[in-house]
Amino acid sequence: MDTLGSRLRWLRKKKKLTQEDVADILNIDRSNFPAYENDKRSLDPAYISILAEYFGVDENWLKNGNLIQTPELKKPKEENQNAIIEELKATYEQMIALKDGLIEELRQDKRFLQEQLSKPLAA
Repeated sequence: MDTLGSRLRWLRKKKKLTQEDVADILNIDRSNFPAYENDKRSLDPAYISILAEYFGVDENWLKNGNLIQTPELKKPKEENQNAIIEELKATYEQMIALKDGLIEELRQDKRFLQEQLSKPLAA
C-alpha cells in the first residue's frame, strides 16, 4: 500500500463498500472517485480528514502511509451499539402505536360511513 489510492481502496474493500458508496460519503460525483483510487487525481485534504475519521484510521497514515503497522479498523463501541438498538426499538414502538391509531381511525370512519349508508335517503 504505497499510495493514498491503494490505502483508500484497501479501506473501502475492508468495509465492503463500493466506490459509489465512498463518493456518496464525500458528496462528490461518483464518476470522479475511481481517479482517486488510481492516483490520477489528488484528494482534497478535507476529504482525507473525513475519510480517516469515517474509516477510523490515522489521517497521516491515510495521506502518506506513515505508521509502523497497518491500522486496525475501529469497531463501534458496545455502548454506541446498545444506544442505537434502544433508539431503533423506541422508533419501532412509536411506529406500532401510530399504526394502531390509524387502524382505529379507519374503523371509526367505516362505522360512520356504514351508519350514513344505512339511513334512508332524504326526499
